Amino acid sequence: MTCDAKDRHVLAAAVAAGADLLVTVNLKDFPESSYQQYGLEVIDPETFLSRLNVHDEEACIKALNTDAGRRRNPPMTTAHLLAQRASHAPTFANNVHQRIQGGVGPESDVPALVAAELESSPMHRALTAPDLQDPLSVAANWWKALLGRDQLLDILDSLTFHPPAWHGYQWAADLLDDKSIATKVYYAVDAPDDLAFVRFVPEIAQSSRVFADYTVTRGAYLTMVRLPDNTWRVWGLGGSMVSAKDVGVPPAFPHGGHRRARVNAGNGRAGPSPGAAK
Repeated sequence: MTCDAKDRHVLAAAVAAGADLLVTVNLKDFPESSYQQYGLEVIDPETFLSRLNVHDEEACIKALNTDAGRRRNPPMTTAHLLAQRASHAPTFANNVHQRIQGGVGPESDVPALVAAELESSPMHRALTAPDLQDPLSVAANWWKALLGRDQLLDILDSLTFHPPAWHGYQWAADLLDDKSIATKVYYAVDAPDDLAFVRFVPEIAQSSRVFADYTVTRGAYLTMVRLPDNTWRVWGLGGSMVSAKDVGVPPAFPHGGHRRARVNAGNGRAGPSPGAAK
């Protein structure tokens, strides 16, 4: 077996059991050539949980509520449980949390500038009355500046948490080339006061399921962080959401130890690299 030596027993057990799927956070230790011959698929927890949710959302939410309800040491809410899961599956955790919290179905997440008239969209206020304390307004104006960065680079830099990490922004423009911004703001379940996400979706005038394969692979998330002065900045961009731990934001439900108070500079790319989000 050609996977990482320390993980051969894991792959061997999966093969011996006749498993179809192996779920691990260590994808790098299992190159495709190491398992392809055994008819296995190796995926991360994010992908696995998202697939379960697509297959039966109601059962998935029921299982999470049941799991949280039976925990006693310490007692745990479903939001607390999802906040813990966000460390390995942030996109799943945040989407399910939004579904539970507000009853907002995945079919409502549509392109703001394609599926709705601008005047009737939250985008109109966001673009005409910029508000640095509103993450959607910051995201919309950041996107506008990105599209016109030859003339608006100063504005783009001012709305970006760490501009040098974006290396001129060309990769970001390429990633968002065929996408429009959606009006839904996702406040992170593991840091709702300090971390949020704004989604970009393919430019199609129709609804789409949040966890559908083409949405996951073709969509993109803008990661937003709140600064000490209560204004928001764009921290990163990628094909998935990230956890509070990834960004360096203090978690809403700390697990003990010291809470980090400084946001990581990062590399501008939150989640998979642009090449993985085609």
